[in-house]
Amino acid sequence: MTKFYSDASWLADLLTFQLERNIRRREDMGTMRIMDGSGDQKIIWDSDSKDEVDAARETFDRLTKKRYVAFSVKKGGAQGEKITEFDPKMEKIILVPPISGG
Repeated sequence: MTKFYSDASWLADLLTFQLERNIRRREDMGTMRIMDGSGDQKIIWDSDSKDEVDAARETFDRLTKKRYVAFSVKKGGAQGEKITEFDPKMEKIILVPPISGG
């Protein structure tokens, strides 16, 4: 059914729709933080996007083969755990380069 507007209330409906869509989209987003000598790099993916998930997985696999250590971070920043496999449903992953001792 088509809704017709006689005033500017269509703008409020449009903004509400966009806000609700963005909130749903953020719930499906993941973030990977990669620590290195220059600071850190941030990679974001939408778990519903095959291309974005594939690119994030390739980065994860490439870095873990270079001995980077990956950690999951739980909601609210709570301590997560060491991980060895990429999971696109994880909210946040941190990759840390190998530490050399001597």
